[in-house]
Amino acid sequence: VVPDMVEFWYAGAHRWNERERWELDGDEWRKRLLYP
Repeated sequence: VVPDMVEFWYAGAHRWNERERWELDGDEWRKRLLYP
């Protein structure tokens, strides 16, 4: 299995969660902030 996308959730107070998605773009990983 070779991942091309990974998502991380960081729990915050009062449902203020932080979500990040890392996507493989060629040979590099790119980070995208999904929320907030």
